[in-house]
Parts: sequence; structure tokens; C-alpha cells
Amino acid sequence: MIRHLFTSLLVALFAPSGILVAVPAGAIDGEVLLTQAKAMAGGVTPADTAGFPITLSLSGSYKFADNLSPGSNLIGIVVTAPDVTIDLNGFKLSGGPAGGANNARHGIFGQGDRLTVKNGTIGAFRYTGIHADSKDYLIVENMRVINGGYGIYNKEGNFSRVQNSTVATNTGTGIYCGQSCHVEGSVVSQNGGYGIFVESGTILGNTIFSNTSEGIAAPPPSIGFSTGYGNNAIVDNHGGGTQIIGTLFELHPNVCKPIPC
Repeated sequence: MIRHLFTSLLVALFAPSGILVAVPAGAIDGEVLLTQAKAMAGGVTPADTAGFPITLSLSGSYKFADNLSPGSNLIGIVVTAPDVTIDLNGFKLSGGPAGGANNARHGIFGQGDRLTVKNGTIGAFRYTGIHADSKDYLIVENMRVINGGYGIYNKEGNFSRVQNSTVATNTGTGIYCGQSCHVEGSVVSQNGGYGIFVESGTILGNTIFSNTSEGIAAPPPSIGFSTGYGNNAIVDNHGGGTQIIGTLFELHPNVCKPIPC
């Protein structure tokens, strides 16, 4: 009996290559698929109850295998654990029809640091597409966050990165992030507030068109933060008025029209 238990333990602990596999406490082992059916059934993680939101209470990797629609006034996914990666895998997290008065409230609501969201579409959530207020090390890449309230809301969240994404046609600010924020290679256009508001950081190579307020906004000099920007096209923001505002330093040439940078 003891020998059998010891053999089973060795099988569990060692991969086929003979390398010890260590699964951190409070983390999932492998990749968990997310579907509408799983959301309704519950039990995706220990804290997840039936229906929306899907609660991700364990660190690890989650991948969409279906389009998800939470329903009126709900939240799509609540992330309570740190170190979570959500791969939408080409699928969509939908809050409802564009402009719907009773749409779902938040797409992904992050409550832990080091959240990564990638490879899909989050659309038409009334308050925010991705909400990670005051959470550090957020990564958003290869995403479309569209037709909602705020696009990506990471106020006072530091060391965040948004790359190769489209954040557009939201009623609030497109991207709002804190200190040491990096936004690159993205389309941030036709949002109802600023295109990008950043406390400090670097903004490179973006298309920033026709946002209701300035295309790029940063705090005033009295706050003591600085942001570098370069190779951006910043056009027709603020109703044709000022295109940028705040403490911004040009790292490379930018195109700003009709008001120069």
C-alpha cells in the first residue's frame, strides 16, 4: 500500500521529461476553457457561482472557447486572484447591443495585480470594457475594446502596457492609466472623453483620431510627472481644438492637426 502511494506521488510530481512540476498554491494546473455553458453552471474556480460573473479566484491561464454574453446589468468576468491571463482566443465578450441602456456593466473587472487580457473583442459594456483600477502590471494586447463606457480603466495602476489594440467608439476616455504606462501601436479613436490619459509614461506610434477631448492628456507640471510621446498621428480631436494637454515631451516627431502639437 505504501509502495503504491509512493509510486502515485512520483507520477503526479514528475512530468514525462523527468522535470519536477511545481504548481503554486492557489493556482490552476494547465489552461481552463471558458464557455457560456460553463459560466451558467458555475464552478470554474472555487469562488465561482452559477451564472455571471465568472469569478476567477485562482492564478493561471484561462482561454475562451465560445462567445460570452453576461446579460443586462451584470459583469462578465471578475478576477480576484493575481497573475491571471485571459486569452479571448478570437472570441467576443459582449455587453449587449451598442448603446443599449440596460447592457452589462463591466466586461472584465480586475481586482488583482498582473492581469493580462489578449486576443479578442470586448464590446458595449456600459461602464468599462476592462476595469483594473489601482492594479499594477496590467497588460492588454491585440484587443478590440469598443462601444462601451470607458475602454480600459487603469487609474492609478502603475507599470501597465497596452499594445497593438483598438480602443474606439466608447462614450468615455479610451485608455486611462497611471504612472510608467506604455501605450504603443494602437488605434484610440472616436471616444467620448480623452483618447489617452496617462499620469506618466510613453506613448508611441498610435493613431489617435476624433476623440471628444484631447487626443493625449497628462497631468499639469505642478504634479511633477512627465510623459514622452512620439510617432503618433493625433488628428481632429477636441472638436478641432488643442490636440494634447499636460506635461508631454516629444521624443520623436508627431503629426497633430489642425492644431500643432
